[in-house]
Amino acid sequence: MNGLEEAIAKARKADAEVAQILTTQAVCYANLGFASKALSAFRRVVDIQNMNVTVGIHTGVACGAFQRIEELANQAELAKMDLSGIKNLPKWRAAAAAMSHQGVTDDEYARVVDLAGEVIRSRKLLWQDKAPGVVANGLDCPVVLTMRVDVTPTEAAQMSLEFADKMIDADLHLMPLLVAFVGTAQ
Repeated sequence: MNGLEEAIAKARKADAEVAQILTTQAVCYANLGFASKALSAFRRVVDIQNMNVTVGIHTGVACGAFQRIEELANQAELAKMDLSGIKNLPKWRAAAAAMSHQGVTDDEYARVVDLAGEVIRSRKLLWQDKAPGVVANGLDCPVVLTMRVDVTPTEAAQMSLEFADKMIDADLHLMPLLVAFVGTAQ
């Protein structure tokens, strides 16, 4: 993390393009499980005005930014942008609808994803895929993020239990967002 922060500071000092710095922050923080930090950068860099919605929108999933994803998708549709290549967009929009219905914000979801990031970092892992998987089964159901990690299914189950303990310790156990780790190693 220190190396990332140092690189960002150097880029700012060298007058690097702000959009490039924000993109780096959003992607790197998301990949490292610092969802709240990633969310801040994501909100600033992925935007219809920057014409990067179709390539950057998936980063929002790892931040818990489903309401922002919905906003971006609506803007893109109004601008007649082709979103058909974003195959998981309907799931992400269903998650946004559930969040709105349940009165939960992107910032609150990011705090939950931060806890999952703690579990991943404690094992020196990164989650796999371009974005976590999303299960959104209805307005009154919790949204579940699935994060594939390079551990056995048994180890992944242990990680999910550790995440649940962190949710309880942080008094977020009633939050309608869960993270389930999926082991990909044999």
